[in-house]
Amino acid sequence: MSDWGPVFVAMVLFVLLTPGLLFQVPGHHRCVEFGNFKTSGASVLIHSLLYFGLICVFLLAVKVHLVELWPMLITVTDALISNKEEGSWVMNDVIHISHFLISIIHA
Repeated sequence: MSDWGPVFVAMVLFVLLTPGLLFQVPGHHRCVEFGNFKTSGASVLIHSLLYFGLICVFLLAVKVHLVELWPMLITVTDALISNKEEGSWVMNDVIHISHFLISIIHA
């Protein structure tokens, strides 16, 4: 099975460390600015160094792994199928969506 831990950690850190989204170091007017949605060359450099450092910590030191993701998804889907109520259109939609996702993943 493939390990989705590095992919998940990299995606979350990339979004959270985007300069100007949550914070920006260095800011335009202060050392740290929060939620200004602006960026500069210096902040891109600082944020990329932070990203590299945190990726190394999470992937090499902590060793984040998400290997058991697909068996858990299949177990949840089977539980939904076995416990669904008759006429529950929400439950039927959840089951169809989960089967669709599983078919895409296994293709």
